[in-house]
Amino acid sequence: MKPDLPANFACGGFEAYGFGLDPPTKDYKVVVIKGYRTRTDEDDSYHPPSVLVYSLRTDSWKYWGDLQHEYIVKNDGSYIFVTGCLYWLGLRTLPGDDKREMMISFSIALDSLQEIPVPMPSYDERACTSLGIHHDSVALYAVHPCHDNENENKKCFDIWTLTEGIFAGSWNPNFNSNKQTRKPLLSFVFLLLITPASRVESNIGVNYGTNADNLPPPDQVAKFLLDSTIINRVRLFDSDPDMIRAFAYTGISVTVTVPDVQIPRLTNLTFAQEWVKAYISPHVRSTNIIRILVGNEVLSTASKPLIVSLVSAMETLHAALVEESLDRKIQISTPHSLGILSNSDPPSLGRFRQGYDVYVLKPLLNFLRAIDSPFMVNPYPFFGTSNDTLNYALFRPNPGVLDNNTNVNYTNMLDAQLDAVFSAMKILGYDDVDIVIAETGWPSSGDPGQVGVDPQSAATYNANLVRHVTSGVGTPLMPNRIFETYIFELFDEDLKPGPTYEQHFGLFGPDLAPVYEIGIMRPNNASKFAPRSTTCSLITMLVCWLLVV
Repeated sequence: MKPDLPANFACGGFEAYGFGLDPPTKDYKVVVIKGYRTRTDEDDSYHPPSVLVYSLRTDSWKYWGDLQHEYIVKNDGSYIFVTGCLYWLGLRTLPGDDKREMMISFSIALDSLQEIPVPMPSYDERACTSLGIHHDSVALYAVHPCHDNENENKKCFDIWTLTEGIFAGSWNPNFNSNKQTRKPLLSFVFLLLITPASRVESNIGVNYGTNADNLPPPDQVAKFLLDSTIINRVRLFDSDPDMIRAFAYTGISVTVTVPDVQIPRLTNLTFAQEWVKAYISPHVRSTNIIRILVGNEVLSTASKPLIVSLVSAMETLHAALVEESLDRKIQISTPHSLGILSNSDPPSLGRFRQGYDVYVLKPLLNFLRAIDSPFMVNPYPFFGTSNDTLNYALFRPNPGVLDNNTNVNYTNMLDAQLDAVFSAMKILGYDDVDIVIAETGWPSSGDPGQVGVDPQSAATYNANLVRHVTSGVGTPLMPNRIFETYIFELFDEDLKPGPTYEQHFGLFGPDLAPVYEIGIMRPNNASKFAPRSTTCSLITMLVCWLLVV
């Protein structure tokens, strides 16, 4: 039985209900989109609906607020609820009696709402649309007129999925029946029913360092990233439970780090098991931990106890994850500086340092290949720049640098650095192991006279970085690739030792205001969820389409 609406909201209009569990509080809640319509001789219009939230635990209603526009909720108000989020399809009224189809999503856990335009260019009342799931990403399924000049009654079936790339709320076309025959579509339906889903995520992350005395609380940071940016990956430099807990129920992918000092102890299976049970297992149901990094730039420490223990520690930690049945959910890796290379110029002749190559990196790469984890590097064009190479480092127009060995002209330093690492891996026979950019960034301030150390250069590098690594172009030796990339870093760290610039790599200030704009903020600070659904609507619509074509 549905709870009665408050008296001042009970009369007239339409009601679209949603029901689900608020995971952090274990409280079941009802969310209602309450619409109003004016019907007189002079006016017949809808008004922006109100949103109300009912708590079963307190047996009380809360007025959340109003939507920004006039809406009618479609499909008789039907909704989808998965992992703390509710989704509806709605029609938004535009000037001139036009309409625009939108997706409305509400996060029960975060008490936040988002309005997302659907990919269809204009509303067509003959179209039939529904929300569903495709490869674990929110999808829109539509049967609509094909606009075929030879057959005006022809119907098409399309699938769009909501991506999480550098443009918030962008949709990818995944299927168009006008370009397919019935037989491949039937095969597609069968595969849809038997194929497990895989999560679709943004490949842009951020390093979250905390060596500062002016940072906002971690839970505030997590909510900010979720609501106001397109970043849905963070790398932590430790395994602080409070930090991990801050990202609970956000869906943000979290990478945690084992401090260097614990690496020798991790070679002991009992210690590794205890570490996993203490720092990982308590959080896996609520926080999306995707990777554990064993140390950071360990080979650059020149510490023999750490270096000789590194691969063994990673193997033992993996065994502990296997025991907890977490090995398929959580990867293990370790980041490296480019100091592991003895040669990087030209990129095609990149080589690992002698001694490290055979005795450390080859066993490490073999292990990463066996567990399907990436090789992680920290390329910084900033550290290799000068007045002559600034444009080359910032992805600006420049003559390029020719690799005489391959006759390839490199137009940016990052590609050259990544290809040098790839060449070194290839020499050892591990060019099939993925490369992840664990750190890269540019400082916005430093000491007087430093080349390119200013907000404009930092904005140029990071904005061009995001565009480049998400473009799918790849590098000359690794074409057609999108690189998982973690920008260094989220905040300036005013307590960090070293040169002045080391304290000024941050994208945001302590007040969460951007230091500069690089295209990672969401329009109007709209909320971001990880939308999911069921396949039922898709199967129904596919069958309908097959019957009419």
